[in-house]
Amino acid sequence: MATNKTFAGSICRKVICSLLALITLGQIPAAFAADVVTPKKLSSPPPPAMPPFVRRGSKSVQLHPAVLVFSKNPTDQEITAARIFPEPLIPMNGKKLPGENQALAKALLSFKSKSNSEETSDLARFIAQYPRSRWRASLELNLAEYRFETGYLTDALRYWKSAWELSKKEKGQAQTAVATKQSPICSCWKHASAE
Repeated sequence: MATNKTFAGSICRKVICSLLALITLGQIPAAFAADVVTPKKLSSPPPPAMPPFVRRGSKSVQLHPAVLVFSKNPTDQEITAARIFPEPLIPMNGKKLPGENQALAKALLSFKSKSNSEETSDLARFIAQYPRSRWRASLELNLAEYRFETGYLTDALRYWKSAWELSKKEKGQAQTAVATKQSPICSCWKHASAE
């Protein structure tokens, strides 16, 4: 076994020495030897050609204000897509009540058109008219956050608690997100009320 390693090592040394001798004596073409010994330098690609004409349009941007609009019979997707609050309105699982989408759309339009930002009576009226609405938990979550930001802490806690009770048993992904959003707040509220 030891003789095989020695034999293989001696053959490799002989081949390497022969190649070096041939290169040195000029028997292998210089171009081939140069390719083997030193790698070619890569040249950078040429810069892209300039376009013959560049369009230059108006330098001003026209802003179009967002307008809240609902169809005559608003769908769940229309109401969810209307970004009135920081969180989208999500319907809970359950039976759709007749006229609830139209009434909610009307209340949202009225709420959005008010100049007094603390005026939420239209939304509270919707909740009173449709206490079993699929939209109630999500609407109360948004109202709780809105009332909290405007300093009405008692109203905010009442809305948070009600929204939690309505949404905590939901199974859908979007519906569970409504419950998850308010669970830390409700746990803090329960802890504070226990003391």
